[in-house]
Amino acid sequence: MPTLREILAGYEEANAWEREEERQRLPRLSVEDSIRQYLDMCDWVQEIAPGTEALFLEEKLAHYVALHDRLEKAAEVMGRVK
Repeated sequence: MPTLREILAGYEEANAWEREEERQRLPRLSVEDSIRQYLDMCDWVQEIAPGTEALFLEEKLAHYVALHDRLEKAAEVMGRVK
């Protein structure tokens, strides 16, 4: 039986391989395919973890509020907003 350390090392190796595969594959996706893949993933999350949509919406809101604040500050620095 493998030790916990060996199991974690195996996961780390598999994750590294997966990240490299994605790094090579994603730039070749068309916009349509990338959107389709994203929507399929959203559907899959809803199937395996119903009710999580509210959590994701809260995270998205926080992200866009922070992004808005940063863009607003950048616009001020550039003299485009009073």
